[in-house]
Amino acid sequence: MSERHDDEIEVIDFEPVTETKRGFSYRFRWLHVFVACFGAAALISAWFVLTAKSVLVEVNPITAQIKIDNGFALRVGARYLMRTGEYTVALSNPGFHDEIAPLVINDDAAQTHSYDMRKLPGIVSINALPDGGRVRIDGVDVGDAPLIDIDVEPGAHEISVTRERY
Repeated sequence: MSERHDDEIEVIDFEPVTETKRGFSYRFRWLHVFVACFGAAALISAWFVLTAKSVLVEVNPITAQIKIDNGFALRVGARYLMRTGEYTVALSNPGFHDEIAPLVINDDAAQTHSYDMRKLPGIVSINALPDGGRVRIDGVDVGDAPLIDIDVEPGAHEISVTRERY
């Protein structure tokens, strides 16, 4: 059989828990700035790589120094990654004229642009005995001997010295 309990149930005061909802709160941390900057840099880098064109700049002679101005050009091996547009290429090499040329990048994915540099003129000095002989280079009269430091374009030339009665 069952046992009976004669204990009285006591009444206690009950207060329901009042839960307060917290609103959105943001606490500034340097980690957030770092993550945002890294994300922006990654996004810009991806955009550039996906929209850039592969450009090969061939220069004769191959020892020339190449500098590209008027825009951003990322060198990757022998090629450059560049966006469509107009650039300026500056070429320099000892023994050659420094050159500045336009470089127009179009919508082709891979492009090759070739440049030939001009050699610097040679320097010729001519002494003739007796003095006063007429000097011609390739049939062009350049003056009386002795001549010092005359600029002559690269290549083979015919030099003649003439004087009356010789």
